[in-house]
Amino acid sequence: MKKASTGSGMKIRYEGFSGSGMKIRHGRSAPSAGTVPVPKLHTTGRTSPRLGFVLAVLLLASRVWAAGGGASGTPWLVLGPFIEPSTDRGFWNGFDLDYLASSGGEVRVFPAPGDTAAGKSWARYLGQGDGVDFNAFFGVTTDAVAYASAEFRSPDERTVALDFGSDDGAKIWLNGSPILVVRARRSLGRYDDALRVRLAKGTNRILVKVDQGVGEWGFSMRLRPLADEEAAFAASKPSALRLVLSDNIIGESRLRGVVMTVPALAVNGEAAVTVASPSGAGGFSVTVPVAEPFDIPLPAAFLGARTVIASGQGRLKGLSSSPRIVLLRSDPGSFQAWARFARSLAAGVDDPDRRATLEFLADQIEGRVDPSIATFDRNWAAISEIGAMTGLNEPPGPAALRKSPAGFAVGSIPPGLTLRAYRSRLDSSLQSYSVYVPPAVDPKKPRSLLVMLHGHGGDDWGTASTVADPRRPDFILLAPFGRGDLGYQSAGEADVLEAIEAVERQYAIDPDRIFLSGVSMGGYGAWRLGQLYADRFAGLLPFCGWCGTSYLENLKNLPTLIVHGTVDETVPISMDAAAADRLAELGSAFGFDRLSGVGHDALTAWISKTGPGRLYDYFSPMKRDPWPRSLSLRVSRPRYGRMYWLRVTELEKPFALASVEASVLDSRHLVVTTGNVASFELDLSHPLLAKKGSVLVRVDDRDIAVDAGKTAAFVRGADGAFARLGGKPKTAIAPHEGGGLADLFSRPLRIVYGTRRHGSEWRAMAALLADWSVRQGRSSGARSGRFRVLSDAEALADFSSSKPVGTELLHSSSKLVGTATVPGSSKLVGADTDILLLGSPEENSMTARYAAKLPLRFSGNAVGLRGGKTSGQGAFLVCPNPDFPSNLVGIISIPLKKGRAAAMGASLADSLAAYGSVGNETYGFVTPDLAILDQDLSIVWSGSFDRNWENLKPIE
Repeated sequence: MKKASTGSGMKIRYEGFSGSGMKIRHGRSAPSAGTVPVPKLHTTGRTSPRLGFVLAVLLLASRVWAAGGGASGTPWLVLGPFIEPSTDRGFWNGFDLDYLASSGGEVRVFPAPGDTAAGKSWARYLGQGDGVDFNAFFGVTTDAVAYASAEFRSPDERTVALDFGSDDGAKIWLNGSPILVVRARRSLGRYDDALRVRLAKGTNRILVKVDQGVGEWGFSMRLRPLADEEAAFAASKPSALRLVLSDNIIGESRLRGVVMTVPALAVNGEAAVTVASPSGAGGFSVTVPVAEPFDIPLPAAFLGARTVIASGQGRLKGLSSSPRIVLLRSDPGSFQAWARFARSLAAGVDDPDRRATLEFLADQIEGRVDPSIATFDRNWAAISEIGAMTGLNEPPGPAALRKSPAGFAVGSIPPGLTLRAYRSRLDSSLQSYSVYVPPAVDPKKPRSLLVMLHGHGGDDWGTASTVADPRRPDFILLAPFGRGDLGYQSAGEADVLEAIEAVERQYAIDPDRIFLSGVSMGGYGAWRLGQLYADRFAGLLPFCGWCGTSYLENLKNLPTLIVHGTVDETVPISMDAAAADRLAELGSAFGFDRLSGVGHDALTAWISKTGPGRLYDYFSPMKRDPWPRSLSLRVSRPRYGRMYWLRVTELEKPFALASVEASVLDSRHLVVTTGNVASFELDLSHPLLAKKGSVLVRVDDRDIAVDAGKTAAFVRGADGAFARLGGKPKTAIAPHEGGGLADLFSRPLRIVYGTRRHGSEWRAMAALLADWSVRQGRSSGARSGRFRVLSDAEALADFSSSKPVGTELLHSSSKLVGTATVPGSSKLVGADTDILLLGSPEENSMTARYAAKLPLRFSGNAVGLRGGKTSGQGAFLVCPNPDFPSNLVGIISIPLKKGRAAAMGASLADSLAAYGSVGNETYGFVTPDLAILDQDLSIVWSGSFDRNWENLKPIE
C-alpha cells in the first residue's frame, strides 16, 4: 500500500495488509506453536485499507472560532476526478493543468452545485470530520487530481492559523491567491502543514486541489486562533524546519515556497532562506517569515542545480531544514547529463561503497530501478547528492568528460539524508538504502545506529524522512529497502544485514548500540530479525507488527517495546497482544504501549507529541551486553543457531523446534539444558569464566570437563547423552544450515540448465528461478537482481581444459566420504558460488558429471536413494559440491509434462523469495536436503544430513 504521515509533517508508509484482500499463499515453513491470525494482502497492491474515519465538512464554526466570534460553515463542493496525463519524467502533469480554465481558472473560480468544468459537475460533499475523502466520494482512483471548494464568513479581518494535511500533494488558494503548493507523494497526517493566513471580513473562499498516486486520497483542514498554535509550540518544542518549495524546476526568476516548523505550527518567527551551489559556495540569503508564503527574486547568473536551505532566526535559532535541490532555468534533459556524469565518476572511484552509490544514483535518475522507487523526490535527491559530492551546479559537458573524466574530484558523501547503495553479494545487483547522518563533533567517535524497516509498499527514502532527527548527533539512521515487499525474508533479510555492514564500513558504529524498529510489515520484519539475530541488537521496537510466539525466548536479553493501536483494522492488535502475553509469561524485559483509539498509524500517533526524537530518546539509555550471564534459544534451523556465546550446529529432528537454556554459574561452572539438539558449541572466553585450567559444563544432568578459554563442541551420543566432541572441525565443508533449496538462494548462486533433452523447458525454469524482478505486482529490489544462468555446455567448457589440482567429496547412500582429484580454478562454475543444476543426467551434462558421486541413483526415467529401495520419477537434492566442497550444489530433476517446469519454477521462485508468505513463518520457506518425488511431484521419501553432511536420516 502506501505511506502515511505523522502529525508533525513527516512521512511514513502504511501497509498493504488488509482485512479484505486475497488469501496469502504460504511457502513451506518450520512448524510453530502458538501462532496468531495472519493479515491478508490486497489483491492488486494499488489500493489501501480505509483509515477508519471519513473526512467531511469543514469545521469552521464554534470549535474553531471560540476565541473570536461566530462563523458559519458551508459544506464542500467537489469536482473530479481528472485522470492525469502520462509522463516520462516522473512529473504529475495533471497537477499543473488548470481544469477550471473554462470557468475563470483556479484563481477566480466560485462554483455552485451543478456548475461544470472540463466536462464534470461540482457536487456537494457531505460527511463527518474536517476535510474531504475523495476515494469515499469518487470510488478508489489512481493517478488523478480533484478539487474541493468551500465558502465561509469571518466577522472581521484577522490573521489565523490554517492547519492542513493531504494525501498526496496539494495546492491551496485563499480568496484567489495561491498560499501553498506541496509536491509530494505522502499520506494523510491530519495537519502536516501550517500557515498564517489573512482572512477578509465577510465571505472568504478557499479552493483545494489534491494529487493522487495510489491508496488513500483526501485532505484535512482547520482554522484556529494563533494563540492555540503558540500554546502548542510551548508544549512541544519544534525539532527542525521544513522547506516547502512550489516547484523544483524553476523556469523563471523567482523562488516561491514556505518555511514551516516541525511539527507544523503557524507561530510567529523568521528563517533565513539560503540559495547556493551544491557545495555551499557563492550563495545569498533572504530572511522570510515562517509559516507565510515567500517570493524571492533570483539573480540572473544563478543557473543549474542549486541548494536551498532554511535556518531559523531569533526564537527559532538553531533549527534548520534539510537541503533541497532546485534546477534554475535549465533544461530538464540535464537529468540525463547528471546520470552520465555519475557513471563517468564511478569508473574512476576505488572505494566500492562510493562507486556503488554513484552507479545507483545514475540508475535512479535514468529510471533503471524498480517502478516503486522511480519517484520525483528520489530523483531530486540523486541529483543533489551528485552535486554535493562534486561541488558542481551543473554536470560537465561531454567534451569535458572525454578530456579528463578523472579530473573531477569525488568527495565524501555529506551529512544529512542521502540515498546510498551497495552491490549485493547475493546476485551482484545494486541495492538501495537511505542514511541520515547528523553532523558529528567527533566523526571518529562510535555512534549508535537505528535501523528502521519500511512497511508494505514503502521504501527506504520515505521511511528515513519520517524519523530523521538532526537533534541527535549521537545516532545514525539507516533505512534499508529490503528488496521491496519480501517481508524481510530471503533476499529481503540479506538486504538488511548487508546494508548494516555497508554503514559500518563507512562510519564508526558502536556494535553494542545497534537498534531495530519498523512499521507494519516493517514491524513484522523487526520482530522476525530481532528473534533470529537477537544477539546483534541492543533494543527492539516494532510498530503495529505481528509475529508468532514460538521463538520469543530468544528476546530474553533484548529489551522490547511493542506499540500498537487498539482499533487497527489492518493488523489487529491481537497479534501483538499474544506476543506480549507470552513475553510476560517468560519474564522478559518488554513494554506494551496500547494506543487507545489509534488505527494503523501507530508510529504517527506515538511520536506525534514530540516528533521522531522520541524514538532516539527511548533507545538512548540502552546498550547491548555481548556476554550475558544466561541466555535462551529457540531454533528450527542451524542457520539461526547463534546466540551470543552459544551456537547450535545440528538438530535431532530437522525443522522441529529446538531449545537451549544456558547459564554461567561461576568462573568454573556452566549449566546447559537442551531439547531436540544433536550438537552445539560454547565460546568459553566469556569474561565471567576462568581463562586457564578446566571448566565444568553440566549438559542435561551430565558433567563434562572442558578446557577454559576455548570453544568447546558437544555432540549427543548413541546413548542419548552429550559428550565433548574432540578433533578439529571440518571447516572446508559448506556449513549445513538446514534450509535445503532455500539455502542456495541465500548465497551467491549460478543456475545451470540441461540441454541434452527438454532444453527449452529447463531454460524457462532457470530464468524464473534466477529472476528477482517484478512480476504480477511483486516488488523485489531497487534494481532487479538476477542470478547468472548457464547452459550445461557453457558450464562444462572450462572443466574440459583445466588440470586436476583440487579435492572432492564422494557420496555413499548415507554420507559424504572420500576424496579425489578434480579441476581447480576460480573460473570454474561452482568454484566461488553455489550451483543449482536443472535436469537429470540424461538431460543435464553437469548432473551427469556428478551422478556417480551423489546419494541419488538415476536409471532411465527413475530416480531413487542409492543403496535403498525407495524410488520415484523425480527428486531434489542439496549437498556440498563434489568439486568445491566449501560451496553447495543443488539438483532438481522432475518428470516433465507440458508447462510443468515453468509452473514449478514460478511457484518455487515465489516461495524462495518469500513473496506472499509474510505471516507467522519466522523461518520462511525450507525444504529437506533430499526428497524423492512421484509422478505427481508429491514427496515419497525425504531426509536431511547432519552437521558434517553425513548420515542422511529420513524425516519423519
